[in-house]
Parts: sequence; C-alpha cells; structure tokens
Amino acid sequence: MDISKPNLAIFSLTDNCNSKCTTCDYWKESNINELTVDEIKVLLKSLKKDINIKKIILTGGEPLFRADILEILREIRKNFSFNNTKILTNGILLQKYCKEIAKAFGHITVSIDGSNRATYCKIRGVDNFNNIKKGIGEVKRENPSVFFTGKFTIQKRNFREMSEIITVAKKINLDQISFAPVNAIDNYKFSRKGRIINQNEISNLVLNTREMLELEKIIDEFVIKNDKLFENRFILQKKTKFKNYILKKFKSCLNPSESFIPKCKTPFLSLFIGSKGSIRPCLHQKPMGNIREQKLKDILSSKQYIKVVKSVAKGKNKRCVNCEIASEFLQDRSNER
Repeated sequence: MDISKPNLAIFSLTDNCNSKCTTCDYWKESNINELTVDEIKVLLKSLKKDINIKKIILTGGEPLFRADILEILREIRKNFSFNNTKILTNGILLQKYCKEIAKAFGHITVSIDGSNRATYCKIRGVDNFNNIKKGIGEVKRENPSVFFTGKFTIQKRNFREMSEIITVAKKINLDQISFAPVNAIDNYKFSRKGRIINQNEISNLVLNTREMLELEKIIDEFVIKNDKLFENRFILQKKTKFKNYILKKFKSCLNPSESFIPKCKTPFLSLFIGSKGSIRPCLHQKPMGNIREQKLKDILSSKQYIKVVKSVAKGKNKRCVNCEIASEFLQDRSNER
C-alpha cells in the first residue's frame, strides 16, 4: 500500500455553515481566504493526474453554503464520475440546488439528528426539518439513482428516538441510515481548533450513567426489532458490532480510563483537504503542508506526512484518542452497492 497514493480525497469546501449545531463551532467561522474556483480547478486536476485519486467526498462546514457552489459542481463533474462523488451535507440547500446536485453526486449523506421537528431544532439550532425532507424528495425526483444515507448522531436529546428515525428514514425514501455516537470531547474536530469543550457542554451531549443503562436496553431491543434492516443493509453498521460501537464512545466520555486510541488505516486510503488549501492525513491531524505553497505530491511523500500516517496505523497517535472514524470507515458498506 503506497502511503503517498491514497484513492479517496475528502475536500472541505468551506468552514462556514448555515446550521448552529450544539456539537459544532463551524457556524461561527467565516469564509475568508478559501480556495477560489480557479485554485480548485488546479487542485482537482492534480488529484487526478498526480495522485490518481478515484473518488471524492465534499464536506465542510456546509459545502453547499458557498456562493460559487454551482461553478464548483461543474468542475467536480468534469473530473469525477457520478458514482465516484459523494457529499456530506446538512440538507438545507438540497431543494435550492436539486437539479445540479442530482447530476453531480451518486451518494449524498444528510445529517438528520431528530425524528421530529422539535428535536431537530434543539440539536441543529435552525428550523429546517421539513425543508430537508422536501429537498431529499426533489433530488430523488430529478434522479432516482442518487443514493441517500441519513446520519443520526446519538446524544442526550435524541437517544430515545432511534426506532422513530427508522420510520422517518423509510417515509422520506432514504436508501440507508447510519448511526454514530456524538463526538463531545475531541477538541480538534468540528472547528473547535483546540478549544477545550467545557463540562457543561459535555453534560448536555453525553448520556449519564442512568441514561447509559437505558440506552443499552434501547439498543438491545432495537437490534432484535430491526434484524432484517441490518441484514439488507438499510442500517449501515454491522449488527454484530453495533452495540459496542455506540456504547464504547459514551463510556470513554464518562470515564477517562475507558479512553482508547484505535489502529486506523484511513490515512492510507484517503487524504483531507482544508478549505484554505491545507493537507492532512486525516481531519484530526495537524496540516502537513498547503497546496498554495507546495505541490500536493511533495506533501504526501514528505517524511513528516509518512511518519504521522504510520503512527495512526499503529494506534500510537495521541490525536486519535476516542476517535470513531476508524469504526465508521471500517463499517461503511455503502460503496459495495
């Protein structure tokens, strides 16, 4: 496996966002000094020609929030095929750009953290629950072959709605639903930039001991009830690992002795590109260079980059503490369709 030749690029188009989630600081960011469309054109060509990147995922912030998103989507379509493009979005602007989105992305992951409008608003900080459902429908009407995954991040405000979100997912014609425990203590993620999340914030997100016992029972019943949905892959995660995957993260938040550093191959398989041109082996790691100052292939083959990738693979990188990316990446079966 060639460390300097990953096959997937994860590209954050912007650090800005039009949601105000309780888990995230991106909405406080500005779009100053982001890569221009011309710079993105050069980047996309380099990804294909120099690195031989096969697939691309657009993320953010909220990637569709850029004013020049239509120009960017045209460039994405020139360089990557429909089935090799994916976007992670809050879904608010799906309806506005439904025609262009339906042409550009073979796979769309939408964050849906509540099974009803009230829960959604409490978590996401904006009232767009119904707009998201309409947007998914509009894109599906434009192109039924677009594969939609809904992502439900489990936290204190919604953990009792796991069964209800399955009903919602089916009703709005999602192809798949994914579950993940909330990331409450990773100070390098969600634009926290090393800001130490305070105990009050953590307690508003993470389940307490009594709630953990309740969640455990909910998961046991959920797994039995939805056996066929695990089998036919409507639920993305594997049935055999589902319970441990969810509970392990919450336990590490409640008790530091439960913390873990996973062994992870993600940086071998992908690279992360920041909105201002920074290059990292993974979102959690420090920038290893910037495409405005260096050639992409030189950054990926540098001693510093390779050293970090190897430390992550061996489970010896402290920035990976309690990271769920390894679990999500290894369990992600959406590309097998």
